[in-house]
Amino acid sequence: MIQARPCAPHRFFRPETLPAEPAVRPAEGARETPARDADGWGRWWAFNRAILWGELGALAGVPLAPWMVSAFTRDPSTLALAAVIGGLLGGSVLWIGARLRSQRGRGRQAARRLARDIAWFSPASCVAGLLLYQPGLFLLTRHLLRAGRPAAVAAIGSQAVAFGLFLLALNAYRWVVCRLTGRLL
Repeated sequence: MIQARPCAPHRFFRPETLPAEPAVRPAEGARETPARDADGWGRWWAFNRAILWGELGALAGVPLAPWMVSAFTRDPSTLALAAVIGGLLGGSVLWIGARLRSQRGRGRQAARRLARDIAWFSPASCVAGLLLYQPGLFLLTRHLLRAGRPAAVAAIGSQAVAFGLFLLALNAYRWVVCRLTGRLL
């Protein structure tokens, strides 16, 4: 019988290529847990999990904000602006919530690490959002609508493709930052 060997992770994710994290004592009352991300996959998942939670927040905020604003006005420009602001707020709140949840139990280092992550993540997120996500969403939605697809299919399909591009860009940025500076986001 042939036994399959597990694939070794890419050298980017191997522990010997990752910079050492400073030792952090767990907060009082917190239990110590073994490093679940010894091979780097845990860090990759934590990074992308926060982005996925942010996307869920954006999906909730985009329809909710115009619905609330529509009680005061029917102006399409104002409703569209409310949708954009709702998406940004919903995405930001859930992204920060997911990052805080992943930092739970790490004591005083958690606040510094969260601030550092926001400082490194926000510029790349804005650039990727402005150059890939929003134009991709608009252009693909318009293309699908012109091709005769139903509005719901166009919206959901373009949202999935645009988010995939956004996620790919942020992971590429994360990889470049790790390679150039040794920082782990």
